[in-house]
Amino acid sequence: MSVSRSQEWSRNNRRHLTLGWLLLNVAWSAVRIAAVEFGLTNYGVPIIGYFFTELFSAFAWGFGSAHLTLTIITEEGRHKKWWLLVTMAGFLAPDIYILRFANHFPRWRLVAVLVIVPSLAAISLYDSAKN
Repeated sequence: MSVSRSQEWSRNNRRHLTLGWLLLNVAWSAVRIAAVEFGLTNYGVPIIGYFFTELFSAFAWGFGSAHLTLTIITEEGRHKKWWLLVTMAGFLAPDIYILRFANHFPRWRLVAVLVIVPSLAAISLYDSAKN
């Protein structure tokens, strides 16, 4: 009797991986919040609102991407689309917030930050979830 891939990943391992990834995402959010405070508040981005948006997004992105990855690895695909949506929402929310509140933001930065990066990430996540 062979062991399936999903049985190889114990619940305990999944929890540890998800928690570790979530903590890394929150730490990275602190870096992004600092970057916005020092680089974008001059363009009218309210730092308090961005702080809460970024932290909420860190949890959505961290939790969603961890579960999306685990569903892909374990081939438990029934929730793959849901985790893809959660992951994409968590990834895009801070950028949408910047777009909404930034005034007189240089166009080349706006295009780079809010179009190219999320588009490439969304395509990558979609391709990963589809396979």
